[in-house]
Formats: sequence, structure tokens, C-alpha cells
Amino acid sequence: ATSAAPVDVPLTVRMDPSVVRVRDAAVAQFEVLVDNRAGHRPRRVFLSGRDPERAVRFTFLPPSLDVLAGEIGRARVRIEAPPPDFGQEATRQVTVVAAEGGGRDAPPREVEAAGSFVQVTSPKPVEVPVAIRLEPSVIRVRDAPNGQFQVVVDNRRGIRPRRVTLS
Repeated sequence: ATSAAPVDVPLTVRMDPSVVRVRDAAVAQFEVLVDNRAGHRPRRVFLSGRDPERAVRFTFLPPSLDVLAGEIGRARVRIEAPPPDFGQEATRQVTVVAAEGGGRDAPPREVEAAGSFVQVTSPKPVEVPVAIRLEPSVIRVRDAPNGQFQVVVDNRRGIRPRRVTLS
């Protein structure tokens, strides 16, 4: 009696999470899972990424995985893209590719997982003028040629440091 050779079950790949959201940032991270639980042999896959706009840069840690039969391999993925203008949102479609094999006569087999990279930016900050007040606002003197007061420069509502010259 002979038994049939085991069927080569394809790997599955998924992004976790499949939608990555960031606010006021150019960089995000997620995990890619390479599932070989239905497989009968270990698999070596090389990870890469792409997006239709070619605006996203992918970094995989590690860049390749050896996934044993019956196991799930995991890698961290760092993606980076220029953020949209102030107050805007950009949704970029991203694809993670796990390529395996590819000998002399066969091209590598690729499995893909699709997801989204959503970047949101806050509205542009509004420039608020520095507030200046005198304390006390009225100076009363008796039999004296001068008085004293304090100048209070208030930049608490400002969005950047300010230099003030008094005269």
C-alpha cells in the first residue's frame, strides 16, 4: 500500500490590523501574520510591500520568515509616508507580499494581504497675537514725579515662542 503525497496547501497572509490609522504622524506599525497551520512542510517567505502611489516606504523586521508546518510566523512592519496637508486625511492602499520558493524552473509563489494606511492631520494652528497689559492700569502718585507699574506679556494662547521688545 502506498499513500498519496500530501497536497501542498498555500500559505495565507494577513495584516493585523488591516486598517492602520495615525494622527499628525508619518509613521505607523502593524504586524503581518504568515499562516502555515494547514501546511505539511516548513516554508521560507520573503516579505515586501507595495502601494499604487509608490508613496509608502516599508520596513520589515525580520525581512524573511521560516514558518514551520502547523505554525504562524509573525513580522513587524513599519510604514512611512508623507502626511497630508493640515486638516486633511489621506487613505493609502497598501499590500504586503509574502514570496516563497522560486527555483531554477519555477517563479516564486506570492501571497498578498491588502490593507489601508490612514493619515489624518490636525487643522493648521491659528496665530494669536501676544496680549500685553499694564498692572496696575492706572497709576496714582501724590507729590512724586514718577510711579511704577508692571508690563505683563501673555503668550499662553500662542503656538510658538515670541520675542517682545518694549519701548
